Amino acid sequence: MVDQSEDEIRIFRHFVEIAGLPVLPATIEKRFPPEPDVRCGLATGGSVAFELVEICNPANARFMFSAQRIHNAIMDAYNGLDAPSRNSFERRFVNRPLRFYFRPEASLVRIKTILPALLIELLSATPTNDEFVSFSPTVAGAVIKVCFAGRLNDPGAVNFNLGGSFDPTVPMAAFSSKLSKFYETDCPIELLAHFGGLAWGHDRQYLNALVKLLRERGLGPFRRVWVLDWEGLALEFPYPPVSRIET
Repeated sequence: MVDQSEDEIRIFRHFVEIAGLPVLPATIEKRFPPEPDVRCGLATGGSVAFELVEICNPANARFMFSAQRIHNAIMDAYNGLDAPSRNSFERRFVNRPLRFYFRPEASLVRIKTILPALLIELLSATPTNDEFVSFSPTVAGAVIKVCFAGRLNDPGAVNFNLGGSFDPTVPMAAFSSKLSKFYETDCPIELLAHFGGLAWGHDRQYLNALVKLLRERGLGPFRRVWVLDWEGLALEFPYPPVSRIET
């Protein structure tokens, strides 16, 4: 199991790659409080420290507790399909992540009960705007919809994701807590925000509120704030805007 330190380094290396920053890979190292999370050297000279913050949705705390069990239940149902059905499922959905939206009132037991039927129904279902919404009454009692969306965590295979609501106030709380902190380091500090697995959706309405927050409160201990997009594939923006990282 990947621990938090390894995950932060992985996220930071990915960020450096997509941002095109002149960071020397061999100098990237995990640091611990009261220092920022990561320190690195630059090809242009000097060093920079980065604090990482994961944007998540505490409104989904109940789901957080059960998310892994639900995902495991989906995998168990998938692995339990007979060979012809599983082969058909793979042909239709390989490299096309499926996101499942279950009804909040549906218990884990109920979800487990309908999953085999749900997967079979998906084999012949017709999507509308990349969403499957028409199911048998029994299945529909636990499922809101299934859609083509989410992270492709395992290329070449069938990928399952879980969906939920996105609370645009969450990023503000995450950023506010970091802006108020004090760090001990001898180099400039920048903040890197990334979306956690429980910050579902592609809602971008938080961006205006974030820029407003940074303009009104300032950047606190940080020289710049970077935000990776929801899928972690591109930069949402740096604030203030920059064409290259300073030294």
